[in-house]
Amino acid sequence: MKKQPIYEWDEKAGLATCCIWLDDFLHGYGIAQCAEKDRDMISERTGSQIAKMRAQIDILQNYKNRELRPGLKALVHLKGTMQISTRYNPDSYEAKRLDKEIKNIKEEIVAIQSQINSIKKQLQEYIRLKGIMFERIRNNDHEGYKDTDTETLMKDIEVFEQYVDES
Repeated sequence: MKKQPIYEWDEKAGLATCCIWLDDFLHGYGIAQCAEKDRDMISERTGSQIAKMRAQIDILQNYKNRELRPGLKALVHLKGTMQISTRYNPDSYEAKRLDKEIKNIKEEIVAIQSQINSIKKQLQEYIRLKGIMFERIRNNDHEGYKDTDTETLMKDIEVFEQYVDES
């Protein structure tokens, strides 16, 4: 069963939080604090979206650092202790299987890091686009509306609808 994010919003503080719990050991938290210069554009939807992306990054970091890296370390240690044995056979099924598992975990760590980098990039782009939109709204510039603005707003609406449905 997929766990749904838990959102909280404090309008006075301009603080949005998002918690994602997958199990007792794997969870992520995200926080978004509205900047003072953007207080006139404070938005629960924007804060929730930013907090959700940060929670996703946190959960992936936790998975990589608490699950994958310790497992990799244990397998590498096991291989090291096996290799010093006079009866170690690098062509045995066990040795090959161990090498394959080490390779799989290393590949998974690289894939998780790639996902983390992708979400961080999306977050930076989202914040950048929001900044541009806020400036245009403040300047009453409605002429230069772009499709990317619509995509950004749709993401906000998706997160807000999730948040409202869960409440």
